[in-house]
Amino acid sequence: MPMDSETGGSRGFGFVTLDDDSVQAAIKGVDGCELDGRELRVNEAQPKGTTFSKSDEDGDGSESD
Repeated sequence: MPMDSETGGSRGFGFVTLDDDSVQAAIKGVDGCELDGRELRVNEAQPKGTTFSKSDEDGDGSESD
């Protein structure tokens, strides 16, 4: 879990490593679920400078129609 260097607390996200066959099933199974009153947003990690949106169906950072 990445920690905030200023506050020493959690930055509110974490990383999980899965085998390729499990990734999409895990995302679909957990994305949008609630944990401790917060909605989880689950997606594949992207290289720095790349953003992900729910409308990005293929997870490559580009929006498609």
